[in-house]
Amino acid sequence: MEKIQVKWAVLEDSEDLAIIHSKGWKAAYKGIIPDDLLDNIRIDKRRKIFERALTEKNEETCVLVVD
Repeated sequence: MEKIQVKWAVLEDSEDLAIIHSKGWKAAYKGIIPDDLLDNIRIDKRRKIFERALTEKNEETCVLVVD
């Protein structure tokens, strides 16, 4: 059985979080939400949102890491 390590996200995780978030939304909502709205979900925009959240500590964000 694999050990799963849970850690709090840090600023350096912003890019990976943005990629996962953007691609996840596009995959999950394809055919449900119009493509023009999904096309507006961009990694650079999401990265800034995660950077702000992790810097201002307004939201708690964690990353699950498989050891």
